[in-house]
Amino acid sequence: MEGIAPMCRGLLAPIFSDARSVCGQADLADAITRALDHGADIILIGAGAFERPWYPGFALADAVAKCNASNTLIVTSAGSKGCTTLLRRCGALNLLPVAALDSVGQLLGGQCRDLGDIGIAIPGTSVSGAALEGRVVQRSNPNVAAGMVAGVAAVLLGVLCRAGGARDPGAVAEAIRMTATPRGALGGSDYPATWTGRKSLETAAAYLTGRYESAYASSLFETWYRARAGATRSDHAAFRPRA
Repeated sequence: MEGIAPMCRGLLAPIFSDARSVCGQADLADAITRALDHGADIILIGAGAFERPWYPGFALADAVAKCNASNTLIVTSAGSKGCTTLLRRCGALNLLPVAALDSVGQLLGGQCRDLGDIGIAIPGTSVSGAALEGRVVQRSNPNVAAGMVAGVAAVLLGVLCRAGGARDPGAVAEAIRMTATPRGALGGSDYPATWTGRKSLETAAAYLTGRYESAYASSLFETWYRARAGATRSDHAAFRPRA
């Protein structure tokens, strides 16, 4: 299964487990801090349940302050049990909550219905992705949509750097927001700001670099990947057989 952000590195910092389905603020703060210590530019916080109370503790507020200082982008699921509200109360500057749309453009169940808490929505049903033991499965939930947006943000950051720009995750977040179809434009006043496909990627890349190049969105930036990796579509998986 080819990923959406080729040549990008990732770090897993688990905050949930089979034995513990609820995450405390201290665990979330520790995971964010570890990600920052390893140089993360984009942090994806998976969907799950978070312990109440939902007012900021010192440790989490300090971790968010470090994200603000390093201009790190935080991508979250806009689910009703997510941590978006908590992070916003901590003063997160580059926070992008993502919602998932079904096949007819409606928000998937279990999500936040307040459009003010949704940074962007994208199609999030029947998304193919890698699973354990080499399997490929299809998933439909807001967390999948958030993961896709985090991957796209990583690629856009690479596009910005390749164009000679400064490493600026905050600018990537702004480009994603500014190039989304405005709220209500597609389906009335209850429709969130939306990305609908590859043209959105092209437009965001142009917003960042000042150049419009259709190659940016060719097969999810495959042209950019080949230029960086010096590989073809048929051979690039050979050097990462467990990806």
